[in-house]
Amino acid sequence: MVLVSLLLTEAALWLLGYRPYRHEPFSIRSEPQFCLLPDSMLGFRLNPGAYRITLNDHQSFTATHDSQGRRISGFEEQTRPIPIHLHGCSYTYGWGIDDSLSLGFQLQRGLPRATVTDFAVPGYGTVQAYLLLKASVQAGNTPQLAIISYSSLHEDRNALTPSFRRDLHLGFALSNPRIRSLYPSFRYPYAALAGDRATIGYAHWSAIYENWPLRTRSALVNHLQTSADRFRSFWYRKKEVTRQLFRMIRSLCDHHGITLVVACVTDDPATKSFAAWCRDEKINVLEMEVDVRQKEWHNYPFDTHPNARAHKRYAAKLKAYLRPELEKMSVIVLPAGPERTFNRQSLF
Repeated sequence: MVLVSLLLTEAALWLLGYRPYRHEPFSIRSEPQFCLLPDSMLGFRLNPGAYRITLNDHQSFTATHDSQGRRISGFEEQTRPIPIHLHGCSYTYGWGIDDSLSLGFQLQRGLPRATVTDFAVPGYGTVQAYLLLKASVQAGNTPQLAIISYSSLHEDRNALTPSFRRDLHLGFALSNPRIRSLYPSFRYPYAALAGDRATIGYAHWSAIYENWPLRTRSALVNHLQTSADRFRSFWYRKKEVTRQLFRMIRSLCDHHGITLVVACVTDDPATKSFAAWCRDEKINVLEMEVDVRQKEWHNYPFDTHPNARAHKRYAAKLKAYLRPELEKMSVIVLPAGPERTFNRQSLF
């Protein structure tokens, strides 16, 4: 009787349009291989080198990572006096576009007295921005200005919700078999609320996510697991986690004299709500007003990441916003030298 009921429910779900779990097909190839590697502290890291990356067999771009595993922001090493650190995910990194078209590269080109270091990596969220900025300060590489990119997508990453766990699991399943030998070194950092702070924890790749048996064959099983994941997500409090992380970043910046700017790289209701919260918290925030859901702003039809036009818009908005901020920095502290004073007009 139970089996009959299950079969009837399965049939009814099919009639209603429900289906077993299927992922959207995608492919990533890089020459040479392994442009992105697992990391035990940050989840992922950039592999130094120059790569030709092809997405879905059509969208190709050149990405160059320096010896420190950062995407280059110029074709020559910079030693300019105003250090700026740029943090973000694939949207900030410029996934799908060449080096010279990326946000970091355009900022470096447009701010001739600044040294822009691009810390953006595909798959990152606010947790990685906090960890990297904290590590920079501890290493004596304190920037004068930190740009932390925000996307509503980051909230799932920050709390490591079931939906993002599923995405990571899918990435593992479809990755190059030679990379799988490195999985034991993969841990993804996340944040959880503990009183009035967010604490950092790590999830090992083997415990990230697991599909229920028959999910790829049964509409019923897929519907049940999807519903369970959605219900469980409420307990992760991803919005509150993200906001607490930004309070921690602000505290770090205030303590070390770093000017903090939050750059919203998406334009949706969740992003607008977050930007309003930043203003209430007296955190500098810039809304880029780029809706990457619209095909004119992404690499249509082969990829949904921001295109060259979007990065040009990002750079223009940021440069205009940063001008008065940089004008306040008349005394510049070089990373490895004495203080120097520059004429404010010479900063651009």
